[in-house]
Amino acid sequence: MISFREVSKRFGTRTVLDRVTFDVPRGAISFVIGASGAGKSVLIKHVTGFVRPDAGEIWLDDLEVSRLGERELASVRKRCALVFQHATLFDSQSCLENVALPLEKHGRGRTGAEIRARARALLARVHMEPFADRYPSELGEGMKKRVAIARALALDPEYVLFDEPTTGLDPVNARRVDRLIQTLSREGGVTSLVVSHDLTSIFGIADRIVMLYKGRVRLIGTPDDFRQSDDPVVRQFVRGEAEGPMDA
Repeated sequence: MISFREVSKRFGTRTVLDRVTFDVPRGAISFVIGASGAGKSVLIKHVTGFVRPDAGEIWLDDLEVSRLGERELASVRKRCALVFQHATLFDSQSCLENVALPLEKHGRGRTGAEIRARARALLARVHMEPFADRYPSELGEGMKKRVAIARALALDPEYVLFDEPTTGLDPVNARRVDRLIQTLSREGGVTSLVVSHDLTSIFGIADRIVMLYKGRVRLIGTPDDFRQSDDPVVRQFVRGEAEGPMDA
């Protein structure tokens, strides 16, 4: 599993994370929620070494990621893929070519034909194979997100980190992404850690939720735990209220 232990991070004089501690169970869909600026995206980027903690430890199974050098982090990034909020596809390459990139770099002896076949299979997995030869500029945001997820799956990661996967999507495409995350977990055994403020996603597919508030863990629990919570900060977020303690 992924384990955060007393993780702290500052940017200048601002404390973004303050002794954050929790575990991400293997095979589960875990969400990290909180107001904008709560440190959610910063937190998950620690797992792949894109951000380093000022204090504390991040563990991936029995490996302490926070102490690894760039060369050692390469193996971590194969096991733990990060899907960014924006699709970050290469506009000059087709969908097939975008998905094939990790396979070309880490193909382990695969031929060009094998790589293309694998890339097509990944696109089919996210229902995008008919668009294999299209370019990102020809696709809507929801379609680009699915291609980005296919690329993230290229090296068969055990863990996938999603940073705001439904942001900017219409409700239909947002729910398609939700179903895809569920399928990866239920059928593929992938452990998912999702940063989101989309209440429909959070209460629709989460097994476990971690709420950050002012850099600290406010509540960890199931969706029902959050619905039933009497904590005013939690209740404001769950109800989507405009005013309350989160604005203090």
